[in-house]
Amino acid sequence: MIRKKVTTLDPAKTLLEIAGPRPRVVVAFSGGLDSTVLAHALLRGRRRLGSLRVVHVDHGLHPASAAWVRHWARQAR
Repeated sequence: MIRKKVTTLDPAKTLLEIAGPRPRVVVAFSGGLDSTVLAHALLRGRRRLGSLRVVHVDHGLHPASAAWVRHWARQAR
């Protein structure tokens, strides 16, 4: 049996290493899988951050863009 080491995603730890203690962080949220995973991972480590803001801009370019805004608003609560 081959065992692989599982690495846990901890972007808050990486931010602390780069920016120093308690950085103020703003994350752009597109609504896609990658930004959703990043936002959730940062939320898990938010107590180590000075502040965390997740920002989504609805440009209205996609027919479902309003639905994405509602989706993230629900997730943010």
